[in-house]
Amino acid sequence: MKVAKMKVDEHDKIMSITSHLPHLIAFTIVGTAFNLNIKKKNELINFAAGGFKDFTRIGSSDPKMWTDIFLKNKEF
Repeated sequence: MKVAKMKVDEHDKIMSITSHLPHLIAFTIVGTAFNLNIKKKNELINFAAGGFKDFTRIGSSDPKMWTDIFLKNKEF
């Protein structure tokens, strides 16, 4: 991994696409899946392919932390 120097605005734009957006999408997908009318929600993961499992891993991040990140970076 290399350390790169850049302007704050450039950093924020890059992070919004490479980190924040994927988390927002993951939270949305996981939230939607678990809000489905499924009796045994714990079995949902048994039918999931790798992509969904990746989203659940990302979507299980600390929601308080990510709420703060989203609110402080609304402009991106």
